[in-house]
Amino acid sequence: MTSEPRKTYSELKGMADQFLRNHGLGVLATGRGDGTPQQTIIGYAYHGDDIVIRTGSDTAKAKRWRPSSPAR
Repeated sequence: MTSEPRKTYSELKGMADQFLRNHGLGVLATGRGDGTPQQTIIGYAYHGDDIVIRTGSDTAKAKRWRPSSPAR
């Protein structure tokens, strides 16, 4: 039994780029305050090195994703 040779990084990156360009839905997982995950289906736009999502600023995922203010 023969197996395929391992793919190179550039081959894997090309496959990931193609997948992201050909799709527009994903799952964003953030962590709740108690440590449990919160998963949300999101639409996205892929622009080469950037994945852009749109959500309301007062949603739970946006609040959890914002950087914390520095400790004083």
